[in-house]
Amino acid sequence: MNCTGNYTCGICLYIQKDPVYLKCNHSVCKKHIDDLIYMKQPHITCPECNEVIEIPGNGFVENTKLKDQINKENYLNAKEKRLKSQLEKSLEEFNVLLEDLNLKLSEFSVTQFDHFLDLRR
Repeated sequence: MNCTGNYTCGICLYIQKDPVYLKCNHSVCKKHIDDLIYMKQPHITCPECNEVIEIPGNGFVENTKLKDQINKENYLNAKEKRLKSQLEKSLEEFNVLLEDLNLKLSEFSVTQFDHFLDLRR
């Protein structure tokens, strides 16, 4: 993911994927909670505040607000990258056209100057 906000999971140190709220209101990736439930671990220690939290049998509540923020930022980053690429391509095309125009203008100027000299003779 390309997020620039502070969305890092305190367990895996990657951008949180499917974040869930812990009782202390911090969030971690849902996968870590699922792994602890699978291993029948009765608690988790919050990586942010070190609070020991019991894991409910059905897991924790999804942090949809954080998930939406991460998705929105990823969307905007991808859009910015596409626009930057399009702008660079347009700039390259513009520079090619400008070089061609400069060449034609110099050829025209030489031709006009030669014609002028012919008229003076």
